[in-house]
Amino acid sequence: LAEDLEAKRLADEQAAEDSRTKAEVEEKRLAEDLEAKRLADEQTAEESRLKAESEEEILAEELEAKQLADEQAAEESLLAKESADKAELERLAKEVANQTAQSEQDRLLNEQKEAKEAQEEEERLAKSAAENAEANRLAKVAENKREADRLAAIKAAQEIARARSAEAEAEAEAERLARLDKISSEQFSLSEYRDVIDRADLHYNFKKYEAALTEYENALAMRPDQDYPQERVDLIRKMLGIQAERESLSKEKKENYQSPNEEFKNAIAQKYPDGVTEEIETSGNKTITMRYVVKANRGDAYKMIKHNWGGKFFFKNEQQITELIWEKETED
Repeated sequence: LAEDLEAKRLADEQAAEDSRTKAEVEEKRLAEDLEAKRLADEQTAEESRLKAESEEEILAEELEAKQLADEQAAEESLLAKESADKAELERLAKEVANQTAQSEQDRLLNEQKEAKEAQEEEERLAKSAAENAEANRLAKVAENKREADRLAAIKAAQEIARARSAEAEAEAEAERLARLDKISSEQFSLSEYRDVIDRADLHYNFKKYEAALTEYENALAMRPDQDYPQERVDLIRKMLGIQAERESLSKEKKENYQSPNEEFKNAIAQKYPDGVTEEIETSGNKTITMRYVVKANRGDAYKMIKHNWGGKFFFKNEQQITELIWEKETED
């Protein structure tokens, strides 16, 4: 009987030793699996970062190419307009030359008339330039004041937002620390720890970084001696900081953006009343009709040039448009 008991005791000790050895092997395997997964996730994050940097470089190159193409198109449009104007002048000169029946006296009278009209046109343009310069100066002063007021309002709003954000962040940090203190005071198994890590990794892979940060912090509170959750927490906080900085810069660019035609439109609104103002003048063999449309403190200048031979050309802020747009947008 004693021998049986001794044999049983030895067998139990052997079984316990085997179980302990198996548990150690299993724990080592789990640690190795976690380490391999961590390395793989870090590699994935690095690859994503490199891809994002490459995409940003490609986007910058595309934007530069588009800018160059737009500049080339504008240059080509200007050359085409100059060519058309030159062709028109040559056609008119040829038409005048073909009028052989006109008497020498009429020709001299027309030349005198045209010279007088040219002088009057130069005087009108000089006067208009002076008026426009003064209008532009006044508009610039008003615009500078509006811009200063706008920046002051933005600064005040930002100060209020920063104060509110600081209070919210303080409350959120207090809640986070209380939650982590509660977690660290309890006991959790390895499987429970792994479940939290799995949830955190899942959120991270789907780019839900704030949810992932919360889970990694929970895991770190459960196992403070583990490096992996701490590394993930540091990485995500850095990523969220970069993202917030980019959003802030993007918002600032949008707030500060102003159309190149803004000064021109402000000057028109300063000079003319709300509604449609029409001005008609005759210059040489053409009639010029100007319509100034002012709405909501913004103005647009519409021009119609009608030649004696029947041709009509329409412009909006010196950009050519159709007769339909002219009629539709200048209706009183």
